[in-house]
Amino acid sequence: MRRHLRWRVYLSVVPAWLLLLAEHTAIASAMNNGKPHYWASRPGLHLLLGAYHVFDTNVNRALLLLVLVLAIVGWRYRSRLIAQVRESLQSRTELYIVTLAIAFVPLAFFAESWIGTPIFVDRYLLPVTVVPIVFAAEAMRLIRRSFDEAGWRRPRLHMVEMVASATFCAVLLVWIFTRLQRSIPQRQDYTQALTAALPKGSTVVLPDGLAYTEVIARQYDSPVHYRYLLNWPRSADPRAPRSDVSQFHLLSGWRHAGYYAGSVEEQSSFVRAHAAFFVVETRFDEETPDPNATDTVLASLANTPGVMVQPYPSIRLSGVDDKVWLVCQATCPSRM
Repeated sequence: MRRHLRWRVYLSVVPAWLLLLAEHTAIASAMNNGKPHYWASRPGLHLLLGAYHVFDTNVNRALLLLVLVLAIVGWRYRSRLIAQVRESLQSRTELYIVTLAIAFVPLAFFAESWIGTPIFVDRYLLPVTVVPIVFAAEAMRLIRRSFDEAGWRRPRLHMVEMVASATFCAVLLVWIFTRLQRSIPQRQDYTQALTAALPKGSTVVLPDGLAYTEVIARQYDSPVHYRYLLNWPRSADPRAPRSDVSQFHLLSGWRHAGYYAGSVEEQSSFVRAHAAFFVVETRFDEETPDPNATDTVLASLANTPGVMVQPYPSIRLSGVDDKVWLVCQATCPSRM
């Protein structure tokens, strides 16, 4: 590694930061998504450790197995292994410095999540997967060299490598196809299935902003009119789901920018203008409800004077459980 500072290389990075000036409006809007609180919560220590094995128990088991093998080989050939580690630190310094810097990212995110806005989210930490990959590659390289220097005969060593590689590939294929089977897309489009199950010409409120964005793209030719309701006091209430604040800011931004603005309405004016409408609570099979959320959209509608909320037959689609409610002014009709 060259020891002197290369100022021209460092200064070449500065112009990229000028792009932030053109994006200050988007940055300010994104910062508002976390006020008064962000949708993510503060992480625990188990999540900090999970960041290094991609939050996957299978990867965790593989890394633990690799550490066990490395410990056994290291104890058996510890003098050779120590010499190899020292040689690698000198010849591959740049690789280890970059990997170590990335390894500190979860610690920085963890500290920021407790001091400021919680940003310890798995998809934000995907680059950290480089750390276990480099660790595994370097560990296998050191194990290979230890066997080689220990005088293992080439045919024997190649046989071990072939068996280990075949076992790894078999386990990997089983894991991939198991995951693929769980992720096979449903035969029927979710939006079409949901629309077909609801009365034609009806107005449907989707309390979840993410579910709303899934179906709204078909609003132009849908026989069902989907809506999202804005209610800042309810969204900012500590009893509401944590994601409501971010969804309020997101859909308010859509409305301000003109994206499906006619389908994003204030809750109070919407309720006054509609004698009856449906509310569909979408919950995916793997989704865990917020146990602390009590002030939901349905709760706020039920507490509105002159408004009646009654259950409607639920809709069960592939992997999705939709609970449907009929909301009416005064009393609801027996049939809709």
